[in-house]
Amino acid sequence: MAEIGEQRKRIREGQMEMRESAQEIVCEYDQLRKETLLLSKQAARYQRSLNEMFKIVIARENSDLSEADGLIHSLNEMFKIVIARENSNLSEADGLIQCLREEGKHEE
Repeated sequence: MAEIGEQRKRIREGQMEMRESAQEIVCEYDQLRKETLLLSKQAARYQRSLNEMFKIVIARENSDLSEADGLIHSLNEMFKIVIARENSNLSEADGLIQCLREEGKHEE
């Protein structure tokens, strides 16, 4: 009987170790998923910035300086929004986004 009790105890200990190991794996998975999402968002921001920069170059090549100036202004505002978000100042970022939307309506 003592042997059976000892075996059960070892089985329970093994099960507890397996649960702890599984929980660690889940935590690592969640952390990797969050990091991947962050990297994806950063890549999308960089791509948008590069697209705007390319538009500025094209506008300058076409001597459309007012278009280039507007694009530069938009790019600067985009950077301000990114910086505000990175500093967790979401209300400032929301205000900047609203200003950009309003400026876009006036230009149309």
